[in-house]
Amino acid sequence: MNGYYENYTGYRNHQRSRRVSYLGNRVLCVIMICLAVLLISLFCISKLTFAKEQATGIIKSKCYKSIQIQCGDSLDQIASDYFDDEYSSFDQFKYEIMCINHINDTDELIAGNYIVIPYYETTVSIEIVKTTV
Repeated sequence: MNGYYENYTGYRNHQRSRRVSYLGNRVLCVIMICLAVLLISLFCISKLTFAKEQATGIIKSKCYKSIQIQCGDSLDQIASDYFDDEYSSFDQFKYEIMCINHINDTDELIAGNYIVIPYYETTVSIEIVKTTV
């Protein structure tokens, strides 16, 4: 009976050590998988790129508009209504209107016709800057 008990006890110890070893391997495997997921996540997050808008400056663009000449309008009156500070003088602005529309200072404006007037439009330039974290 002594031999049976020793064999049985040895068998139970062997089974217990196999169970502990199996559980230890499973725990180790779960820990390794968690570490792998964590490392992959950190790598992916480190490569993320964030976009940030940044105002880079004010841009003045020259634009043109067409207006209809009304009865009694004169070139001086139209030029004074649309004069912009971008021009150094009123005469320079009036001269540009005359050049654009191919008219002389002595030409009369005909009501119902259209005349092209230059003006400046201010826009803010925004640059999108990508930053990597």
